[in-house]
Amino acid sequence: MQSGRDREAVAVCNQALVLQRRIGTLQEQAASLDTLGLASHRLGDFGEAIHHYDGAVENFERAGDRHSLAATLIRRAETHESAGRSAAARADRDRAAAIHEQLRHA
Repeated sequence: MQSGRDREAVAVCNQALVLQRRIGTLQEQAASLDTLGLASHRLGDFGEAIHHYDGAVENFERAGDRHSLAATLIRRAETHESAGRSAAARADRDRAAAIHEQLRHA
């Protein structure tokens, strides 16, 4: 059953995040937050998913990891769409597309 695996992912990522906030990098924290966002989305908790994605976006921005930032923006857009927030979803997709375009020309 997938929801059991998603709940397990949430528990493991929350444990990892506690350690990463003490000794890890921004990218490690962002990756855990991104995974928490995905698992929360799959569990149907869109508000929690967006909260985690927001943290991942902030940390990927601060770390300068534009590729991971764009990927997280796409996942957050999917969550916004699932939550009925079409304008927010469009804004995240547009931002991700702009980042991908910048990366192509870098």
